[in-house]
Amino acid sequence: MKRLALIPARGGSKRLPRKNLLSLGGKPLFKHTINAVVDSRCFETILFSSDDDDMLDIASHTKEVLVEKRIQSLATDTVKVIDLVKEITNKPDYDEFDQIGLFLPTCPFRTAKHISDGIKLLSKDDFSVVSV
Repeated sequence: MKRLALIPARGGSKRLPRKNLLSLGGKPLFKHTINAVVDSRCFETILFSSDDDDMLDIASHTKEVLVEKRIQSLATDTVKVIDLVKEITNKPDYDEFDQIGLFLPTCPFRTAKHISDGIKLLSKDDFSVVSV
């Protein structure tokens, strides 16, 4: 089973400007998600996608994470995250995965155990898991 983890983090936020870069527990909000995904050891490839150069720079310091600058048309507050997933998975480097994990950076209390437990729930008949 070949899995791709996708962590999308926009730089813009209307209600809380640059929220994904704000510090929580001494690190940027999005780093909690990166750390949980890496620590889960469930994914062959982890891709961090952002339009924000500061976030891309920080994410690039985690050796297990690939970073990709998001095109501006997919970085607006009206774009649906599924459109980003489709754009990425249509690229040759990312089109041969059996499963895709989508991890929003605004869930900083999600742990590696939550992720691995969620992966265990997936089956042929149950093809998605959502944490709440």
